[in-house]
Amino acid sequence: MSVEGAWNLAIPAPNGKIKAVVELRERVGTLTGVAHGSGEEVALADVTLAGDRDRLAWKQAITKPMPC
Repeated sequence: MSVEGAWNLAIPAPNGKIKAVVELRERVGTLTGVAHGSGEEVALADVTLAGDRDRLAWKQAITKPMPC
């Protein structure tokens, strides 16, 4: 099973759900990706598929703080 492609996300936040799209690609056994949302694009780091290929994790920098 491949995780490549565009995935629509709804991330729970204190102010409601944040909608984003994550695009994943696999090249030479390495997963890479970008997240799109709120008019910005952020590269994903350390993209990993763990467990029985049922847990996807990554790191990304927050470039716009969430309003309080």
